[in-house]
Amino acid sequence: MRSLNKGGLDLYTITDKLYKSNISKGWRIFFLRLKKQIEKRGDIYPVFKNFGFPKQIYVIIKVSEKSKAFWENFDDMISYTQEVNTFKNEEIKDRWKSVTVIIGYVEVIYYIVGILLLMLSMQNIATALQ
Repeated sequence: MRSLNKGGLDLYTITDKLYKSNISKGWRIFFLRLKKQIEKRGDIYPVFKNFGFPKQIYVIIKVSEKSKAFWENFDDMISYTQEVNTFKNEEIKDRWKSVTVIIGYVEVIYYIVGILLLMLSMQNIATALQ
């Protein structure tokens, strides 16, 4: 986005191109709302806030809009978001790792017990038929 802005494109044109590009539905809705907010000439940080971006991100955007230095902070915002998401992803993996292993063992034991019970019931049926 920053390179497009340096190339002379305004924010409305950039969001329009991103909206029309081949992206997932969630991002398309985001860029549509962003484009509408730009058409209204309003602040764009509420769009980021409504779509669940981290608080630090939309605060950076809000401050940047007020200081008119949005594009200078944009690269820092992207790298910060990537770092936060990577950290939270690792934290979630560490938190749920032991739980998923235990659930896996319980599931394996459940199926083994089911097979054993099936074998016992088949044996009972076979002895009853003799």
